[in-house]
Amino acid sequence: MDILEEKQISMSKKYRKIIWTYLKEWFTLPKVVLTFSFVAIFYYLYQIPFYGKYVFYTLEILFFLLIFIRGHFLIKRQKERIKQTGKNWLLEDIIFRMASSNFIVLFCNIYNVFQIAEFVHQRKISFIVAIFSVLLILIAYITLELIPKKSEELLKEHYPEYQLS
Repeated sequence: MDILEEKQISMSKKYRKIIWTYLKEWFTLPKVVLTFSFVAIFYYLYQIPFYGKYVFYTLEILFFLLIFIRGHFLIKRQKERIKQTGKNWLLEDIIFRMASSNFIVLFCNIYNVFQIAEFVHQRKISFIVAIFSVLLILIAYITLELIPKKSEELLKEHYPEYQLS
């Protein structure tokens, strides 16, 4: 069991490294402009008196639905792959199962920051929440779309015997 736990910890670190690599690759010139545009849009949406809070709640609900639906399809895809090959790879399990579960915690933390905004200067907190919202969406895109699409490549790179199956 200790060996398995150590392997899971090392695979989780590898997965976080993969996410970080793709996140750094995102910040090229045209995508940086797009990212800052989204931060500005979210900031102005959150600044709408009285309705800014509801905009945030609506985005939160849509985001949770997206994560739930995409996560469900990723897990289903992994189960089909396990049935076909008869093998379960740890990195594959992390890619398809952990992608959706991590965001519930992250988004709840953004929600807490947004709740604090009612007690502190609204503009500063709205800007911080807008930045975190966009970063969360980027990480969701990377973990729910980009990495699963490149999972075959990542698994072949990490497990040489994966190509044989």
